[in-house]
Amino acid sequence: MLTSKEKIDSKLIKDMFPNWVDVFRNKYEELTVDVRSADEAPKFELTKKNGGSIEGTLAVHIKNPMNEAIDALIIYFNFTATFNVTLQGRNLTSIVNDLDMKLSKLKPLFDNDEPFENVAKKVGPIKKLLETAIDDFIKMGLELPLSKSIQDI
Repeated sequence: MLTSKEKIDSKLIKDMFPNWVDVFRNKYEELTVDVRSADEAPKFELTKKNGGSIEGTLAVHIKNPMNEAIDALIIYFNFTATFNVTLQGRNLTSIVNDLDMKLSKLKPLFDNDEPFENVAKKVGPIKKLLETAIDDFIKMGLELPLSKSIQDI
């Protein structure tokens, strides 16, 4: 499952949600972001030509700056990534060729009236964070399951 925890500059969120400062004050410069796959199992497909694709939904949990145990905002992105595959021993590794990502849903857990369309125009920096997370996840590789008898050879 894809997961990543990062610190980001609060300016990224302030730019998307102008009333963020009114709600959380302006004293927090860094925010914790927890990125997770929103799907239990994203669709993963291998092709015959040493490539593959993965598609699913990512949930970006922006933590409440006053209490990081609580989400302040969840941003959902649908994504499709295509990649080349290399087999190294039992580990399948790859490099992303193309990544398509679209904002699909917002779940602000604070008083907010910013229209979806306005936020969608400002998510570029968050998408960059997600691109890195997906690329790191795919580069990490996937250990292929082998039967016990083959593992002992």
